[in-house]
Amino acid sequence: MNKWLKYTLAACMAALCSTSLAQAESSIYTGAGLGLFEMDPGQNKKSAIGGNLFLGAEFGPLLAVEGRLGSSQSVTSLGETSKVDWLASLLAKPKYDIAGNINIYALAGVTIMKASFTPRLGKQQSKTTTGLSYGLGAEIYLNYNTLLGLEWVRYATKADAGVKNSNFKGLDVNAFLASLQVKF
Repeated sequence: MNKWLKYTLAACMAALCSTSLAQAESSIYTGAGLGLFEMDPGQNKKSAIGGNLFLGAEFGPLLAVEGRLGSSQSVTSLGETSKVDWLASLLAKPKYDIAGNINIYALAGVTIMKASFTPRLGKQQSKTTTGLSYGLGAEIYLNYNTLLGLEWVRYATKADAGVKNSNFKGLDVNAFLASLQVKF
């Protein structure tokens, strides 16, 4: 994806956040997510435990913006090892209240990720990439300020099976996470 599109999306997210902030009071929240990271270097999908920590701000009942830091364990399958060394995301989170205590939401934003891959007969290769991220989720209020969530997030799409052993370009990464969130 070219840099112009990335910068345009980031500017649009910033404008949306500032508009929402002017119209509504904000609240801050934090939390952690834990689950499976599905990593694919182009073939041979592998899943490992991974997680993230997040800090967000709600701008009214329909929009939040969230920053995330995360990583995964390494996993070996058929002699190949993959790992998300670290990731950092900035995500817009439009929400919709479907019941008094249940929200559904979408995620859209940008992720910077460092991933590692070791082919069967080769040395470890690492790559840091930037790309668009998106996902869907649901959260339920356990009480006034505590939420439990389930989500799927596509953090990266960089795999290239044809050249992975000679020129690692990155991993396709999907995360399936359960999260606990606390509002302040």
